[in-house]
Amino acid sequence: MKQVTLRPAGGLGYLKAIIVFADLAFLGLPFLVASTHQNAVIIAIIAVVSVVCIAAGTFLGWLGLNMRIEIEPDAVRIYYFWPVPGVLPREAITDVQTTRMNNGRSYAPSLSLVGDQYRLLLPLSARSEYQAQEQVEKLKQALRDVAPVDLSAR
Repeated sequence: MKQVTLRPAGGLGYLKAIIVFADLAFLGLPFLVASTHQNAVIIAIIAVVSVVCIAAGTFLGWLGLNMRIEIEPDAVRIYYFWPVPGVLPREAITDVQTTRMNNGRSYAPSLSLVGDQYRLLLPLSARSEYQAQEQVEKLKQALRDVAPVDLSAR
């Protein structure tokens, strides 16, 4: 049983830098507040809020670093800022194409599904249409390489 994993085109180095910068900023916030205020209650509240923000930001960053599309014989699993993937059955996929995203500056591959539905694959979004088309070709190749489960053999 074969599986193909597709990652974002631009890499995730920028996300690592954002996580570190945000953690350091929230780590320094209680010290900044302590240097300007003498009220211990305010400093304690800001410290607790900072710890919560560091934990939440690090968790969301970790989920972001795990962004991927997994093509398996029975399903396509989409990991995008959630601990559990979005799952699409292979037999529901009819085509793959490039779609301009709502913001108008990015493109993403989208899966055409049975019943005139579409599913954008945000983990594979790209800035240019050319990069998105490359992602579409990789996705099509992965769908060809991983043979679907033969349900008639059961």
